[in-house]
Parts: sequence; C-alpha cells; structure tokens
Amino acid sequence: MLDKIDKMWSDPGATVDCIVFHDGKNYQACLDMSCEGDLKSGRLMQSYKEAFQTATFGDADRLNYSFNIYDQGNTLCIVANGGSHGTHVASITAAYFPDDPRNNGVAPGAEIVAIKIGDSRISTMETGSAIVRALTEVVRAGCHLANLSYGEASHWPSQGKVLDAINEAITKHNLIFVSSAGNNGPCLTTLGAPGGTCTNVIGVGAWVSPEMMLAEYSMMERLPANQYTWSSRGPCVDGSMGVAISAPGGAITSVPNWTLHGSQLMNGTSMSAPNACGAIALVLSAMVELKLKWTPYLVRRALMNTASSQRDIEVFAQGAGLVQVVECFEFLKKYSERLDNKMNYVLTTGQRGHGIYLRSQVESDPAKLISVTVDPVWHPTATTDDKIKFAANLSICSSATWLSVPSHLKMMNMSRSFQVKVNSKALLHGVHYAEMKAYDSDCPEFGPVFTLPVTVIKPKEPKKENGYSFDASKTFQPGDVDRSFFQVPAQATWAEFEVQNMSAEFPARFIIHSIQLVQQQAYRDHEFYKFITIPESMTLQHAFPVKGGVCMEMCIARWWASYGDVDLKWNIKFCGVSSTTENMTMHAAEGIRRFEIGSLKREEIAPTITMKHMVQPVRPHEHQITALSARDNLVNEQFIFQMVNAYQFHLTKTTEIQIAFPIISNLLYENEYISQIWLLYNNNKELVGAGDAYPSQYQIKLDKGDYTVRLQVKHPARDSLNKLKDFPISVYHKLASNVILDVYGGHRDALVGGSKLTAGVVTPRNTVAAYIVPLSDEKVPKIGTAGQYLTGTITLPKSDLAKKADAHTFNYVLTNCVKNPKGGAGASSSTTTVRTSATSIKSSSPVDDVSVSTASLTSKNADKMRDELRDLKISWITNLHNLDVLAELRKTWPDHMPIYMAAIASIESGKNNRWAKLDLLIEICDEVIKRINLVELLASLSKKSDKPEAKKQAETQKSQLVTALCAKGRALADRCIYEKGSNDAQVALLRETYDTVFKITDNKELAVQGFLLRFGTATGNHGVALKAAFRMYEEKNTKENYKNIIKICDDLNWKHASSHFKSKLHIKFPRDYIPF
Repeated sequence: MLDKIDKMWSDPGATVDCIVFHDGKNYQACLDMSCEGDLKSGRLMQSYKEAFQTATFGDADRLNYSFNIYDQGNTLCIVANGGSHGTHVASITAAYFPDDPRNNGVAPGAEIVAIKIGDSRISTMETGSAIVRALTEVVRAGCHLANLSYGEASHWPSQGKVLDAINEAITKHNLIFVSSAGNNGPCLTTLGAPGGTCTNVIGVGAWVSPEMMLAEYSMMERLPANQYTWSSRGPCVDGSMGVAISAPGGAITSVPNWTLHGSQLMNGTSMSAPNACGAIALVLSAMVELKLKWTPYLVRRALMNTASSQRDIEVFAQGAGLVQVVECFEFLKKYSERLDNKMNYVLTTGQRGHGIYLRSQVESDPAKLISVTVDPVWHPTATTDDKIKFAANLSICSSATWLSVPSHLKMMNMSRSFQVKVNSKALLHGVHYAEMKAYDSDCPEFGPVFTLPVTVIKPKEPKKENGYSFDASKTFQPGDVDRSFFQVPAQATWAEFEVQNMSAEFPARFIIHSIQLVQQQAYRDHEFYKFITIPESMTLQHAFPVKGGVCMEMCIARWWASYGDVDLKWNIKFCGVSSTTENMTMHAAEGIRRFEIGSLKREEIAPTITMKHMVQPVRPHEHQITALSARDNLVNEQFIFQMVNAYQFHLTKTTEIQIAFPIISNLLYENEYISQIWLLYNNNKELVGAGDAYPSQYQIKLDKGDYTVRLQVKHPARDSLNKLKDFPISVYHKLASNVILDVYGGHRDALVGGSKLTAGVVTPRNTVAAYIVPLSDEKVPKIGTAGQYLTGTITLPKSDLAKKADAHTFNYVLTNCVKNPKGGAGASSSTTTVRTSATSIKSSSPVDDVSVSTASLTSKNADKMRDELRDLKISWITNLHNLDVLAELRKTWPDHMPIYMAAIASIESGKNNRWAKLDLLIEICDEVIKRINLVELLASLSKKSDKPEAKKQAETQKSQLVTALCAKGRALADRCIYEKGSNDAQVALLRETYDTVFKITDNKELAVQGFLLRFGTATGNHGVALKAAFRMYEEKNTKENYKNIIKICDDLNWKHASSHFKSKLHIKFPRDYIPF
C-alpha cells in the first residue's frame, strides 16, 4: 500500500485560500500562506499595475508573485514566473545595478511594463489572446517600445488577427515593435512570426562578437565576428528581407531569484531583440530629452540606414547590419523634421508581396517583368496639409546588372506603379541577391527612403545519367555555411545524404539543414534538421523526405563555436517510390483497394501499412457565444466575443491521447481568429490537460473514465464564431499495439488470402500494382466505431534508411463491427425446430383446432400479462425505490430471484434509508443465499460444459450469490462499526460471510471491493480496507471513494499521507470548471 501511495504522490504546489475584497477605494487580495486561516502570513496587495506590489511565496523558494483583479473582484489572477526567459530578456534591456554598472543592461533603468504572455497551463506557450491583451495594455500604458522574444513558424506572412493588432499598435499608436527573427537557421526563409513576417516589426538577427566568444563562452581562440549558426535567415516568403538589423545574441545577465543562479548565460534571437530594443531606448531617451518627435517609420529607416554591415556575413542573416546607437541618434536628430517621416512607403509586388523572391529559376526561364506599387501610408499625426504638400523626386538605382529598374520616380500622395526586370539567365547556380534603392534626389545623404529586396535562386537539376546524385567537398572554417539548391525530380520522395569528415585530427560539429517551400505552408512542413558531430575520418548517413518538383535548399553549416579547419566531403542522392496518391484514405466498406507504385529509378520495395492511432471525431454537445470584458478589448478598444464549445468522450482504459480542433489547428499569428485554447477535465471537473493551436505538442496520458473538453475561440465578430459552432474536435487515441494492414501483389491473392507483397522491384517504366485488404473485425480496436478512423503511415521502399524518411499518411475509416447475436447458431436452429414442429401438427377437426388454439392463446396472454405486471412492479423497486410492493411480490413469486436482487440494489443505493432497513437487507440477502446451492454451484463452475445455457446459468447464480453475500457482509460490518455493543457473534458471522464470498470469487474482483472496505474497517484489517479503497477509486474516481482513502490513512495514523490527500481535495474535486 505504501508503494501505491508513492505512485499516487504528486506535488500540486501550495493550496491556499484567496481572499478578494473592496476596501472602499480599491480591490485588494491576500493569500493565506499559513494554510490555517492566519492572513498575517500573506501580503495584502492591489492589482500590480495600480500599486506595483509584489510578494514572495517563501524565503526558501524566492518565487515572487503579484495580483491582477478583474471583473469587479470576481476574477483573481495570481501572476508568477513560468520560467526565467522573460526576466533574462528584460535584464538585457534595462537591468540597473548602480553599485556595479558592469551588470547593467543596455538601457539601465528604462521603465519596464512586464506583461506575461506565456501560458503556464501549456508550458509557457504564447497565445493569440495573451498577445492581444498585452498589446492593448502596452497602448493603454503609453509605451514607446515593445519587445517580443517569442515567435513561431507561419504558413503565410502579413495576415492574421494577431498581426493586425501588432500593425495597429505600430501605425496608429506610435509603438516601435521589436521582435526576435527566430532560431531556425541556417537555411534561408526560416523566419519566425511576427519578427520576420510582419514588415512593420523590426526583426532582429543574432550576432556574436570576438569579445563575446572570449568573455561569455570561454573560448580558447578569438574568432572573427559572425552570425550565430542557428539565427534565422531571410528572405520572407513575400520577398521582404525579414531580418531588419542584428544585435548581440548572447548575454550573461539576471534571472529570477527562484532559480538560485543570480545570473545566467542564454543565447538566441530572444536575446538579440532586447539588446536592439535597449539600443533604441537609448536613442528615444535622448529624443525625449531634446523634445524631438519621431515615428516608427523614421526610427526604422534610421536604424537600417545607419547600421554597420558586417564583413563576410550574408545579408539574409544580418539584414542591414549591426545596430549603431550614436549614428542612429545623430540621424534622427538631423532629419527629424522631414515631411516623409510621417509616412511609410509600402511596396507591393504581385499578390501581397513586399519584395521579389524567385526561388526556382532554371536556365530556360526568360527575363521577368514584375510590377511594383509604392503606396504612401500616413501616420495619424499627419495633417491634411502634410498630405497635400508631400512631393518627392526619387532617384532609383539597382545593386546588380541582372536587375533593371527605372532611374526616376516622382512620388506624391497617391499610389505609383512601375516595372522592374529580372534577367537571371546568366546567373550561376546558387542564391543571388540585389536591391532596388530609392533616394531622395534633394537629400541623397539621407540614404534610401525605401528598398526593394530581390532574391533569385538558381537550382541545380539532378540528371538521370548521374543517378540523380551530386558530390561536393569543402574546407570549413568555424561558422562557414555552404548552400546548394536542387530542383527535386518530380517523382522523388526522399533524399539520402552521406557526409565524411576527412580530417583525422578531431571531430567536427555541423548543422545539416534542408527545407522546401510549398505555397501557404510553413517551412517546418518540409524541413530536415540535424545537429551532428562527425567523428574524425568517419562517415555518417541520413535520409529525409522530399517533395517532388519543388526547389530544395541543402545547407551544411559548421558550428560557430568551433576550432580549426575541417575538410568535409558529402554526397546527396534523390530517390523515389510513390503511389498513385501521396496520402491515402481507405474506407472499410469499399472492399479491396488497388493502387500503383512507381519510382524515380530502379528501387526495391516492401510496402508496409502501420496504423498507430485511432481518431475519434467528437461533435460539441454545448455551444455558447458571449461578449468578453474590457480586459480582452482590441488595441482600438473594440470588444470581442468568445465561443465556448463543450465536447465529451469516454475512455475504456488508460490511454495516451492528443486533441486537435482541425479547422484552425497549427495557426497562431496568421490565424483569422484571435486565439484558441482547450482545457480538458475529468468527470470531477478537475483540470487534467490543456492545449492550443499546436496539437502535436500536447500528448496526455489519461485513466479510463469520462472527460469533457471545453474549447474557447475568440473573434471580434459573432458571425465568424457561429461558423465554428458545429465543428468537431479530433481525439487521437494512441493504440496499445500497432495495427498492420496486409498488402498483396494480386487481386486474387488479396481475395483468398494468398501470398503477400513483402518484396519486389519497381522501375520508372514499369509500375507495380498492389492491393490492400480491409481489416478483419478481430484486428479492429475494440474502441473503434463507425465514423472513427485509424491513422498511421504507408512506407513503400525496402531499405531501413529509406523507410524512416519516406513515410506517408494513411487513414482507414471504420464501419461498425458485426457482433455474434446472443445465442449464436443454437438460437437459430431452435427457432427452426419450433417452426417445423408447429407446421407438422395435424388435426382431424378444424373446429377442435380453433378451440384448442383459442384456449391456448388466452392462457398464454394471461401468463404474459401477469409476468409483465410483475416486472413492472420490480421496476418500481429498482427505479422508484418503492419497497411497498416487495411483500406482495415475495408472496406471489417467492423463488423469482430478480425480486430480491432489485430489493438489494434499492436498499444499497442509499436512497431508501439504508440504515433503518439493515434487518430487511440481511433477510433478503439470506433468501438469495439459501436458494442457491453453494456445493452444486462450485461443481458447475469447476467443470467444463459444452452447453452454453448451463454455463450462463452458473455464472448468473454466481453473480447473484456474490451480490447477496457482499450486501449482507456490508450490513454486518456497518453494525460492527457503528452500533454500540456489537458482540463477538456479529464479528464471527461477518468472518463467515467473508470466507463464503472468497470460496466463489477472487478478492481482486470489483464487485467485492465495497465489502472488503467495510470488512477491513470493522475487523481492524486496515491494509485490506485501504487496498479496496484504492481499487474502488481507480475504478470510479468519486469524491466519496477518495475520502475513504483519507479516512483509512487517518485510522492507520499515516498523517503524512492523509494530509497530502486532503491538500489535493479542492484540486481534484473543484466546484466548477476553472475559467479560461
């Protein structure tokens, strides 16, 4: 039992009472840190933004917290760190140590408005709701700068409700918004949202200096300045550069006290963004001191036009270059009065493009004429006269001969369009970058007023005569990056990569990175990333999936913090085995499924279909749309609505699950809805899991039982939420063991169960036909029902290396499994026999036949009516707990067992004053016991019988006897426990009942656990009682069963266990669902 308690042990953290009240002026709150009602131990505080008050949970942990009080005191938020990341970021910007300036941040003492956007329920993942709330608070507080050191891969740029809120805060409220570019390099176009996908945001890449290498990373050599290998690269898929500037991407600075570290080294663009933010804060501080005005447009131009471009670092990584504080300030001071400071030049190319990005240019492609539109977008401070007066004579120049641009552009307050020409025919294989820059002819020293980035990629085309293979070698210095681009053959499905360290001196660390960009899909969807250490003189092999017909970048990057030169040799080979459809769905009712297998070149195949999950679509049973409070208002103070859908599902056994809301899954910054979050509760309303837009991140192991999912989606328009009200969630159940579908090489083999297609050869000219057979009912998981489906993978190649890479989704839609009817074949033959007998009866007189039949019919109807009336009265006992009819029923049908079983169930239910009816209960139980011959029953159970009816009858009698014995035993035990003066005779009778019960059943059976609980308590066998209590709670996790465990622990004087279980009562059995 101690082992059982140990397994159940979990630390829920402090469980304390929270008190909120209004003191006549403000709402105040306090936590009872004593857990005993002594409020002196907790600090009385207002909402943090009102009084900036904080407290700590204790001196040992040093975890600080603060309050936010909403909804007229009805909602209390206790805000504490979800990690150390935010404090580290804020310290980079504004840490202030007057006694030791060496520990200061970039802008020491700058005022920080700290807003937590990482939701602790989902591992501090940011949510759209949190970001929009934060932006609204930033605008309300009048902040000059915002830093966001978060970001996610996005399916498309510059769209979505969260980005709309960010853009509104920037363009209408003069907010300068700085964000990390992402840590997903070194491949191109690996920017995170919003730092690299929103043109109004200042995206910051991560740079490392020689001094940082020595001081922060304790390197032995002073290497040249470089971009961190993992720093995300541009361009964005819309052609914009994405990375605006760079800043130091590592720092040793303060972290929260609860870490007990004092300070810590962290690196990432999460660190470069606050560094740049601190630099901008210094500039703006000086601007405020001089009473000079600025706009986000002017600040961005100043940062980029004065940035220091770093040698030997590609533009895709560093953007305009390293931020320069003094130069930026001088620029702003000099040009603060320019009229176009109140205006943003918005460049558009094609459909929603903000630059030119040609990713798959081959030799045969002609020169391209591309339309460019320049739109003046004015800051809210611009007057009508400003717009009328605005006129600019712009000189336009190109940085490359293959990019042709007009030489002049006259701008006024209207949209202007022109064309540029990109001629890539003479370009070599690889990536090429050029810029179209526009200068003010009257003030060229200002620098570019706008820049149009142009990126062209010329991929290599794998040839059949070379086996679709390429070899290369290079000497890598620390931080070196080698990029190759390939136009993947249309029939290729995977690539095999082999790399060899030619150096015999030491191992070498590399990032092997590959991506393909598919329209409106995030780069993550077609990415291969491996951080590897290649031992000296060793070769490593990897395989990864590719999408045929799409340009692929293969990037090999030496880790930035390395020593010496390394010679590397590598080979990449494209392979392919494909079916007629890339991702297959098969319905169980469609019979044998045929598909064909083709290939890029000769390949060995061994088709395998493996199902790993069962997907259960669940429709909502409740739906509600309500308006939210001012806390959730948008930046423009528009109120928004929430949709809350409730879903229910049941688990028959312990299972690992995953929950998705497919219609808007994997969308965050680009989502047209503000946010989504779901909370998962068990049948006691205990929170057992949570998730958001990225379902694959949240696998939850659940015990059997009933569960409720509450899903919240937010949007400013009620109609938009109404569109989602009927959409189901998908519950992915991980199968206990994989289900394999059989694949055959011919239709006949599939039909008769002949030879399976376990091996074969396919060539480009000759496809191979394959046939999939539906699953037999025995293979279908017991939990599967019609409308649900199994999901897994289909792999076609034979080699193990290829199988790991070339796996495609396979779905199998289920139908209802056919179960054998009760009675089986015997019932059928019995019916037939009766019919045969009836038809074989001969009568000499038709009149006699009618008389006999009528009399027989009347007698049968009377019997049937009497039986139905009896069963109706039994149902009164069962359903209405009416025992008034019990005496009549016992007198009329003294041997009819269902009467006694119904009475036992009614009294035991507790709805019939059980304590007052213990004598009646024992009497009824004895009636059942004496009507079942125990010796004969044991004999029937012990011998094998070919007669299903006899076996069924024996099992029924066993169940009835066990029920009666256990009910009698519970009644006897209760008397021993609660009645004063209980004697040894009662205890002896209780033990006799115990002995009889376990002659016919096992003590592990669920039916006997309630009896064992009472028996153990009555006889002082607390171990028996505790074991039964645990078993009952595992089967049905009710509050009553949980309290039984606590009581027995108290009886055993196990105060540590009892106290622990009591502390979790309010968590495990809350009065209502916790709010979103």
